[in-house]
Amino acid sequence: MMEGLFGGMAPWFTAPALLGTGYLLLQLALGHLGGDIDADLDVGSGHGMDNPGAEARWLSLETVSAFFVGFGWIGLAAHRALDMTFLSSSLAGLAAGLGVAWMVISLTRQVMKLQSSGNLDLNATVGREAPVYIAIPPADAGTGRITLVVNNTQHEVSARQSGHEAIATNTLVRIIEVDAATGTVVVERA
Repeated sequence: MMEGLFGGMAPWFTAPALLGTGYLLLQLALGHLGGDIDADLDVGSGHGMDNPGAEARWLSLETVSAFFVGFGWIGLAAHRALDMTFLSSSLAGLAAGLGVAWMVISLTRQVMKLQSSGNLDLNATVGREAPVYIAIPPADAGTGRITLVVNNTQHEVSARQSGHEAIATNTLVRIIEVDAATGTVVVERA
C-alpha cells in the first residue's frame, strides 16, 4: 500500500490529497467542537463584496484544500488504478481539482445568499398590526410577544401595553410606540 501511495511519481498526487483531506477533516472536527480555522488568501481587488456570496473566493483555504483533494485523489487513481501517464494523470487531477473547487465556491455562494440580516427596525413597525403570540399582561406586569412579518420575514417581538386587562394569544394588536432602549413595542388592541 505504501508503494502505491508513495512510489514513483505518486507523491505528487498523494501529498496534496493528504494535505487537503487533513485540512477538511480538521475543519469538520473543529466544527463539531465549536471551533474554526478561518483565513483567506484573497489577492483580488475586493470587487463585488456587496453582493451575497462574494465571500466565496478561489483562493480561500477551503477552496484550495478542496482543489488538493480533487487533484490528489483523482490524479493518484488515474496514475495507479488506470495506469495513465504522469501527464495524463496530472491533467485528470487538474480537471477534477478545478471541478471540486468550483463546486465548493458555488455551494458556498448559494448558502450565503440564504443569509439575511436579522435586524428589524422597530421604528418602521409603528402602525402595523400583528397577532399576539404570548399573552401580554396588564400594564407594568411584564411583557408578552407578538408575531410580526416584515419583508416576508417573521419576527417575534417583545410587547407591552398600557391597558389594565391582559391581551390573549391570537388577538390582533396595533403597534403604537417603540421602546428602542429595551427593544420592546407598545401595543393596543386593533
